[in-house]
Amino acid sequence: MESPSAESLSKLLLGAWIDNDVINTYCQLLQQHSVDVKIVDSFLFSKLRFHGVERARNSFKVTAAFNLLLVPVHCPTRQHWFLLAASFSDRRIACFDSALHHESASQALSVLKDFLLRVFPKSSEWNVYAARTPQQLNGHDCGPYTLYFAESLARRAPIDPISDTVRAQKLRIQLKDQLVTRQILPLATSRTDLNRPFAFMYPPVPNFSLSYYPPSSPPAAPMCLEVIDLSSPCSQDSSPPTCDKEVLSGTDPDPISPEVKEAMRRYLNRTEGKKRLYPFRLNFRRGKFQRIYPDEVKRLLERN
Repeated sequence: MESPSAESLSKLLLGAWIDNDVINTYCQLLQQHSVDVKIVDSFLFSKLRFHGVERARNSFKVTAAFNLLLVPVHCPTRQHWFLLAASFSDRRIACFDSALHHESASQALSVLKDFLLRVFPKSSEWNVYAARTPQQLNGHDCGPYTLYFAESLARRAPIDPISDTVRAQKLRIQLKDQLVTRQILPLATSRTDLNRPFAFMYPPVPNFSLSYYPPSSPPAAPMCLEVIDLSSPCSQDSSPPTCDKEVLSGTDPDPISPEVKEAMRRYLNRTEGKKRLYPFRLNFRRGKFQRIYPDEVKRLLERN
């Protein structure tokens, strides 16, 4: 096993977005120190997503019995890392995402579920969900958080919260030290607990469903509006603007705040003249959302 390049390690210390060199090397190191766990590299899911089950099956080698499968996932449209975990004893597949995006999590869970049903045809149906996890405090810590989740799951320990940027930076230093010394140590103070069921140790987020397509029309009840611009990758420093004090109602003459309008205008500028368009996503309370494209965004701006 080769160590990550100096450039890849420097990204950990400089607070930059980390590449698959760091992710896969740490996963290999973690595999050597784990029992009853199979940890694959990020290329498995890429093959699964772009080339199908048969191509991915050829690189999925099982050399020992395992109860927990950990799969790091890179989402190219968002430049974002997250983790999928499948517990065979509990028949559950969970997504651990430090910047949870319901649609990409739903798609990834569906792909892994189909893969496991094909590779292990005698297995029973899987229950899938998005796990409740600490959320990153910026736009470039998804990689360290993904490895933090993997280390906690590999030793079946609860995931401790990451409360501030100082703790997030300490996590990067811990990962760098372990990669250099090739010694895996707990990244948090939580202790192994083999008695708690998987879904109790890693509870689901509310209002998550594999049905990620938007409803035909938003609910009639008043709701809070926020916006996520899918054309902006996770690696950007700015977080999605929100207008949590704005309420959609029939009497509100201007339900969209100025910051959301500005985000819409930036989206129109970025998508102008492009053949492949990413949607502009409006998130509503109660787990509802809508994906809209430039024409709808223009109409919304004209009406508001």
